[in-house]
Amino acid sequence: MLPAGPIWPLREDTIALVRELARLMPDRQIARLLNRSGKPTGYGNGWTEQRVRGFRKHHDIEVYRDGEWAERGEITLDAAAQIIGVAKMTALRMIRTGDLNGRQACKGALWVIKAEDVAAFGGRKRSTGSVTSNPTQQTFEFQ
Repeated sequence: MLPAGPIWPLREDTIALVRELARLMPDRQIARLLNRSGKPTGYGNGWTEQRVRGFRKHHDIEVYRDGEWAERGEITLDAAAQIIGVAKMTALRMIRTGDLNGRQACKGALWVIKAEDVAAFGGRKRSTGSVTSNPTQQTFEFQ
């Protein structure tokens, strides 16, 4: 028989993370992400779609809806890269250098970018700084 409550309480950051992830992806994807990031359930188990669903209901977290991203004016990293006309890794590099605004709920989660930021990107000048943090890295000049 299972004990009445969790063996150890879930931290508030897990609740906040699931709350944010529920706006980005379905329960099955949330379960995969939580398992990959090593966050156990309150009983120390791995996450399943059913456990995420129960967790959401217990903490009054709304379920993910298709089209919710568009309603909020948000797009994925892949979509942003396609709109700008660059590769996905180039778009990610642009986020890391501050040329493009984006956020990620946690490592491994989808990148969220405001569509208006991508639209405004065309009018801004890109950073010309080094891609790496190594100041001794040399560049090649092609003719």
